[in-house]
Amino acid sequence: MRVDGIDYVLMKNEYYIMQSNVPMIKFFIKKMDYGERVNVIGCISTSVKNSLTIEQLENISFQVERKLLLTGSKQVDIIYFIYSDNIERDKIFNSGNIKFWLIDMIAGQLIIYENQPYEFDGLHQQIQDSLNKISTHSQYSNRDAVRYHRKPYGESRYQNSVKNMPFVTIFIILCNMVVFFILESMGSTENALFMLRHGAAYSKLIFEEHEYYRLFTSMFLHFGIAHLVNNMISLWFIGGEVERMYGHIEYIILYIITGLTGSMLSAVSGYMSNRVSISAGASGAVYGILGALLLLVLKYGRDGNSKLYKVVIVLFFLAMAGRTTENVDNMAHLGGFIAGVICGFLLSLFNERREHCKSE
Repeated sequence: MRVDGIDYVLMKNEYYIMQSNVPMIKFFIKKMDYGERVNVIGCISTSVKNSLTIEQLENISFQVERKLLLTGSKQVDIIYFIYSDNIERDKIFNSGNIKFWLIDMIAGQLIIYENQPYEFDGLHQQIQDSLNKISTHSQYSNRDAVRYHRKPYGESRYQNSVKNMPFVTIFIILCNMVVFFILESMGSTENALFMLRHGAAYSKLIFEEHEYYRLFTSMFLHFGIAHLVNNMISLWFIGGEVERMYGHIEYIILYIITGLTGSMLSAVSGYMSNRVSISAGASGAVYGILGALLLLVLKYGRDGNSKLYKVVIVLFFLAMAGRTTENVDNMAHLGGFIAGVICGFLLSLFNERREHCKSE
């Protein structure tokens, strides 16, 4: 069976075909928050693209948005997928006020101009992956749509689920849990001296005895079950989202750098104030992941709002962790959060440059 690759990606992400009085454009719609938020994607094939002007497309967008607002929606976001067999000619659409992505049928690439949204409902990588599956012998069998031979539904769905599985986040959570239960079986994780003997951070030992390894080992230690649970729930809520957006390797780098930065700022602060404080926990790294996710929300505007609720949930659990744990290490949280925003910004630039190079 042959199916349109883009159609399959959209339907897999809960989009369905919207009936309209514009037969030349195939509209897909996805309703969220009980219809208050609506995403609309208009697919424009090569056979009708040349008969559309920018002004006509802007007017169509206005009519579609108006229709949905009148039916009770409060937010409508519209983007067009324009199938192109001549990207130099079709880049003229970039001079208008519409949001669009070009599907380069010749090269099998997704092309996004600088002033266009880099992401839309998490579809960027999925669409590019779909284009990569186009077999060379059937790539041009239909010039009006990008197609590929679809594998059995169960197999494709399984492969996509495996690819999007947050392996790194799961591994980090398991490591923290294993370390916790091993230490708990040996003593009490709520005993500061016991935790110090097993790798917790103490500024004088770090800077005077040069036990710098504590900056890292303390990231996997927790004072009691409540401390562990709050941090791990928070990491689960946001870690997978950030891992999927940045990539597995980039996510590992982000987690380690933000965690170490939080530990270092905490140690420096404790040493300079001559404060006797034994610290441990993954919260520095969790705040780092939170900073990276918040950057995505702010950067992608309305396209990132679907992730905003996760930020709120994590802030709640982190606040609960602060209430159930004495002597909250705010400097570790601050260091991790700032490092997360900076690293997230740099990783976003890196990913955008990489995608831009692929599309050239």
